[in-house]
Amino acid sequence: MVFVIEQSPDPVRAEPPAATGDSINAETAETVDNAENTGTAEAARQPVVRRREQVPLRTLSPGVTVAKMLNDEHGCRGLHQRRLRLGDPDALGRTAALADDATQAGDAMIADGAMLAGTAEGRGEAWYVIRGSGVLDAGQAGSAELLPGTAVWLRSSLGYRCQGNLEMLAVTIQADAGEDETGPALRVTTLDACPVERTGNREFRVLLSVGLPITQFAGLIPPGRAPEHKHAYDEVVHVLDGRGVVHLEGRHTEIGPGTSIYLPPQVPHCLENTGSEPLRVLGVFHPAGSPAAKQAT
Repeated sequence: MVFVIEQSPDPVRAEPPAATGDSINAETAETVDNAENTGTAEAARQPVVRRREQVPLRTLSPGVTVAKMLNDEHGCRGLHQRRLRLGDPDALGRTAALADDATQAGDAMIADGAMLAGTAEGRGEAWYVIRGSGVLDAGQAGSAELLPGTAVWLRSSLGYRCQGNLEMLAVTIQADAGEDETGPALRVTTLDACPVERTGNREFRVLLSVGLPITQFAGLIPPGRAPEHKHAYDEVVHVLDGRGVVHLEGRHTEIGPGTSIYLPPQVPHCLENTGSEPLRVLGVFHPAGSPAAKQAT
């Protein structure tokens, strides 16, 4: 995108507790204090947990804000993750309540929404619509309707215009793809169009992967905890819904909607669902592969 990820001043494993109902155990909080005294180089390959309320919103243009969740300063150099908000993603419900035709309500919402225009940065960008609706115009590469569960790949340097009332998660690929980058300029799919795959009692849907330098997937974790494992790839995860705990290097941190997690290669970890409803997450990892490719610890 045309804007640059703002780098956080302190590379830490887990952000210090905010004034909310969420909490971090004392051991993790102590690790935060120690990490603040280390250099970025030392924190480069350490896991990071950041909750949404701990990340300030920045205004990009009228009606458009961004929460820059993960970037270089957290050691997450290959994948930059941010949460974008255009207009008012809750507007559709209010508009529909005043109109008999839901399609007409949606059209009105998009027309009144905010506009974001730019160019895909890095090696390309992977988007996912969390809520709201809008439209994407990528010129000769094509256009698409944006609804909850829509996944979009934008190749590097592809220009676009996006309008609507939306909340989206966007990941810019900074890592060297290490292979031919002449893949599709624009790829659009939806959660419902992707088949369910399973590993143990957990399920996932691969949204973007074939012919791309990354894999984007949506995961569903039932109540309970699986054994710790590790991966060979770099990964960023964002919690879409549900409550739980992420177990990292003998410590645990509470997670909930809007929490972002950076998982470097070969770091043992586990996401535990401590609630009664499914824990829904969105992950992006590099290089591309299968979310089922785990190594036991």
